[in-house]
Amino acid sequence: MPHSFLASKLYIPPPRSGLIPSWYYNLKNHPQVPVQVVDKVMPVTAEVLTGEARAQAWKQVISSAPSYANYEKQTSREIPLVLLHPQ
Repeated sequence: MPHSFLASKLYIPPPRSGLIPSWYYNLKNHPQVPVQVVDKVMPVTAEVLTGEARAQAWKQVISSAPSYANYEKQTSREIPLVLLHPQ
């Protein structure tokens, strides 16, 4: 799963395949999940970002992963962005 650490926050945009993956819908329906980053497993609560929160986070994502800016130009839909909050 692609991810980006920004200011101690873990953002996960979907892969650049153009399809919204099933894990996105799973997180929307069941936001409290464990995640593993490298060798650390931690419980988190997933938040699907919208509005200004999404816009600000998206700027951070594309500054750290510029290929997402190109992906954004290739689609007319808003690319979902999930923020994982450690519990």
